[in-house]
Amino acid sequence: MKKIVDVNYLRDPRLRKYFEEDKNNFIIFTDFACMECYKGRSLTNIKNSLEIVSDYPDQVLVLKNTGSVIKEDLSKSQQNDIFIDQDQTAGFHDFCIGVKEASEGDFFAKQLLEKSELASIDIEKKKEFAGLVLKGIEQFNKEMDQNFIKVLRSGKPWTSSEYEHIWREVIELCKLMFKKHNELPNKYTFARHYIFRYSLSCYLLALKWLSEGGWHSYSEEDMRNDLIDMSYVTYATYFDGVLSKDNKINDLYEKSNAFIGQLKKV
Repeated sequence: MKKIVDVNYLRDPRLRKYFEEDKNNFIIFTDFACMECYKGRSLTNIKNSLEIVSDYPDQVLVLKNTGSVIKEDLSKSQQNDIFIDQDQTAGFHDFCIGVKEASEGDFFAKQLLEKSELASIDIEKKKEFAGLVLKGIEQFNKEMDQNFIKVLRSGKPWTSSEYEHIWREVIELCKLMFKKHNELPNKYTFARHYIFRYSLSCYLLALKWLSEGGWHSYSEEDMRNDLIDMSYVTYATYFDGVLSKDNKINDLYEKSNAFIGQLKKV
């Protein structure tokens, strides 16, 4: 198994059990998981986050940063190994040793603290984008078909009509995101493209907010955290799922994965 790991799961005792159940059980670090380990402007967070995984470094894979993943041409390969950063993965064991030594006063500490500072700043900047998303959700709510909202709130399984509706909406969202990134996917790999799957997870998240009616109380920080969580959901659809204690992440992973499986029927 190869599963994306949410940073909130790194300190959970169940992670150790996951590793020990099978030597072929791997966890996968995304760039956002790495940033969340670094944030806090101290070494304590990253040291505690790596305490369990440092005992199983050969069962850890590290992904390329999302900017690089977006540029990958999935028409060349059906294997998701092209997402893996081979150098960082190979060096993970030494990195864990470095973190341990840094916490004891090693020279590596300065480098880690600099990365911690940068990660904290980068995550904080994403609040600005989250504010724009909140405005977008407000407009989205005004334009949403109320009959569709009733279906969502009923909890009934989606029909082909609902799938078609969501497909059209996600495509429109994708057009905006592809325009921003200037990376148009091959039509045969469109549904495998990162931006498509991220757009899908964000759209399903928006539906969850609207159907539950609680989005009005969201802060920019709440929204930022949810958008980061959608990166975990997105990457999980390429592998064998996600390890997370967050019910929202687990639920939206299941919905995203099911939707992708239904695309051929749309």
